Amino acid sequence: MWRWLRWWWSWRLFASCVLAFFVWQAIVFLRPRPRRPTPDELEAWRATATEAARRLAQHVPPGSRIGVAHLANDPRDEITAILKASLAATPGWHVEERSVFQRFLSDVSRALAAATSLDEVLHAGRRVDLDVVIAGRALTPETTNGTLRTAMHLLAYDTHRGMFVFRDTIRMEWRPSWIVRARRSVAAVPLRWRVAIWLISSLVLPWVTSFATSWAIRWRANWVGFVLILAYTVIDLVLALALLGDSPFNWGGPWRWLGLTVMCALYNFWSCERIASRE
Repeated sequence: MWRWLRWWWSWRLFASCVLAFFVWQAIVFLRPRPRRPTPDELEAWRATATEAARRLAQHVPPGSRIGVAHLANDPRDEITAILKASLAATPGWHVEERSVFQRFLSDVSRALAAATSLDEVLHAGRRVDLDVVIAGRALTPETTNGTLRTAMHLLAYDTHRGMFVFRDTIRMEWRPSWIVRARRSVAAVPLRWRVAIWLISSLVLPWVTSFATSWAIRWRANWVGFVLILAYTVIDLVLALALLGDSPFNWGGPWRWLGLTVMCALYNFWSCERIASRE
């Protein structure tokens, strides 16, 4: 009787724990999703991860196989992925793509399956093929006068020496360049207005610079006219890239971009011919 009650109670406790776990997961599922890092924050984190890799290189020997644990305060794993990419770019290091826990379970399971003695079973953890394990926390970024300040607290544990070889907080400041700020200002203008600005600029360019056509006529050489038309076409394409970004590619791929180039060249040729006929 008592044995049956203990069995019933143990299963009831187990079922309650499983139920509580799934209830908690349902709560997590229904809660608002974590905020995605902004493009500026991602660039700042890349700079921080690059500096972290540079500092770690002074403590982690070449040829090391590195496992990176999920960084705390990184609910979407985006900062962890940036750190992995920066470490993988360091010559001589091999960064494990899977999580440290997955690698541990995989290597321990394989070691247990291949074990031929009790000693191999007891020390299966030595078969985990990771030389250094890196963990840490991504601190909340701060913005002051357009400058982003990011910080990443990292720990590096050497599994061969059985000790921490790195413990530091990497802090970086990042500010977008004027080119990036200019692109964002242009992108804030509605696309139809950008298209109109580009179209008007391309149409009036040969006419407001008609002196260039007059100058080319005085040379009486075909190659001068070709260079002038090519220059107008290049200016049109540069303006298209500056105002429209990759929109011409979105309109239908490189063939549409090629068609835009031909259209600009033909119009510039026609305009120069009309201006030349008036001279």
